[in-house]
Amino acid sequence: MIQNLFKTEIFNGQIEGHIPQEYKEEIKIIQSKYNSVTISNRGGYQSPVLQPKGALIDLFDQNMPYPLGLLKESYGVKQELRLQGFWVNVNKSSDYNIAHVHPGCVFSGVFYLKAPKDSGSILFHSPYGDMVEYSNQVRKLSTVFHTTWKIPVQRGLLLLFPSWMKHSVELSNTDSERISLAFNYGW
Repeated sequence: MIQNLFKTEIFNGQIEGHIPQEYKEEIKIIQSKYNSVTISNRGGYQSPVLQPKGALIDLFDQNMPYPLGLLKESYGVKQELRLQGFWVNVNKSSDYNIAHVHPGCVFSGVFYLKAPKDSGSILFHSPYGDMVEYSNQVRKLSTVFHTTWKIPVQRGLLLLFPSWMKHSVELSNTDSERISLAFNYGW
């Protein structure tokens, strides 16, 4: 019998179509109203954790139920989850985010409103750590044996993942802004 242990699934999808200008306007208001905080970010702007208002309510109400439902089903989560908050990330040249998790939450995610070329991919780190790199030959067999998994970012990309899953963001190599909204769902 084959038994699957420690399987990790994420939602990797694209929000198709036009990203409303109102989203960008709300982000500009947030940037002007709140000073940047330093959590996992090294450089760039990161807002404090906020509750969505105005147009951003639509972003969550219209786009999160489907992927959130898929992850809940995949992980057997029966309880109702609520949005615990979101924050704005704006990175430019040489900005990045160190490896981190989101404690006290069930699922976390990120939505990219603007993601120019060379603005840094998101990296997911294996919960198995360096144990999986015991052989370069074995590593070539399957993604299961990788210690990190890189996902290139692009405008409209939506990722949802278990909050305990360690992740980081590569150094941005462009002067253009990468703008994302990160968020947490929990009880």
